[in-house]
Order: sequence, then C-alpha cells, then structure tokens
Amino acid sequence: MRSKIKPNTAFIDTNVIVNWLIVSSALKTKGAISEKEKKKLLKNLKNKVKKSYDLLEKIRTGNEKKITFYISYTEWSEIFSGIGMEYRSRILKEKGVPLRYWTSMIYDIKLFDKDLDEILKEINSFYIEFIETHKIEETFDQAPLMDIGNLIWKYKCSTQDALILSQAITERCQYFISEDQRLRRQLKNNKDFKIKLYPSDRYLREIFK
Repeated sequence: MRSKIKPNTAFIDTNVIVNWLIVSSALKTKGAISEKEKKKLLKNLKNKVKKSYDLLEKIRTGNEKKITFYISYTEWSEIFSGIGMEYRSRILKEKGVPLRYWTSMIYDIKLFDKDLDEILKEINSFYIEFIETHKIEETFDQAPLMDIGNLIWKYKCSTQDALILSQAITERCQYFISEDQRLRRQLKNNKDFKIKLYPSDRYLREIFK
C-alpha cells in the first residue's frame, strides 16, 4: 500500500528549469536594463517559457505558502542537454541558417570551451540560487523499479521521464510541474499514482498564488 501524499509538496520537471535558465541568460546578456525593458523582453517570450520563469522567480524571491519543492539528481543530465541545445540553436540563428534545416544540423554544431564555460556558469547560477539556499531540495533516485516499469510500459513514458516522475512519486509529492503537454496527457487519467501533473501557469494560478 502506498504512503499518503505529503501536503504542500511539488516536484519540478527539467523543462521548467531549462526555461528559467534561458530567460535568466537572456536578461544577463542584456546587461543592466530598466524594469520596463525587462517587462518588454518577458512579454515577447512564449507563454510556457515565461510562466516557468515566473514560477521559479516566485520560489526564489518568496515562498510564503511554505511549499517544499524538489528536483531529482537525474535531471542534471537533462539540464546540461537542454542548455546545450539552446546554445546550438543560438549559433544556427546567428549564422542565419533557415529554421527548416535546424533539426538536421543542430547536432553537427560544435560547442567550444568558451561555450561550455558559459553553460557551466549558467547552471551553477541555478544551483547557487535554488539548491544551496534550499529553496528547492535535491533528491536522489530511490524509486521502486515497478513504478519505473509501469510508467514506461503502461503509460508510454520515455525512460528519462519515467526516472524523474517515479522519483516525484517516491517523494509522495502532490504535484509534478511540467511544460511537457504530451507527458501530462499520458498520465491524465491514471489510476496508479496520486500525483497531479500541472503546467507552471496552472500551478501558479490555482496553487502557488
């Protein structure tokens, strides 16, 4: 029998973190900008990217509801991969490569030591802001193999999604915050796990007001 869900708990998916890193990096690139310019930059972002940023900024600057947020150690590999893809996309954009060719060319783009140093700095900024301050708790993978298997076989989750989501289930979190619409759809009517999958905007609107 499963343990009860822990109240006031939420697990944050990799895509939310990568979105925050993308926006944070863009703001740093702009240098010292006014609040008006910052609002304009944020307004032009895709909604899910902006809401991911808004959520993590609210966690960073004030968590009056005393909600405990978690990420999995497994997510670091995805974070490195996601930010690496973002850097490759920037290079393709700077080169003026048409968007239709990006899929076939993106893995051919080489990242140099300077790029890797910048990526490490960005990821380290997240670690300092959120993990070292315990605004987000880092968990280590101890999920039952049967949960991982069920998520892969029964719910058609990818291996990486199954590893991360099973850790959230093991932590007995109420919510799993993800911008992955496909994953949310796959688990929408599941009968095996009590965890609720929300995008950032819904979580901000209904829970973390």
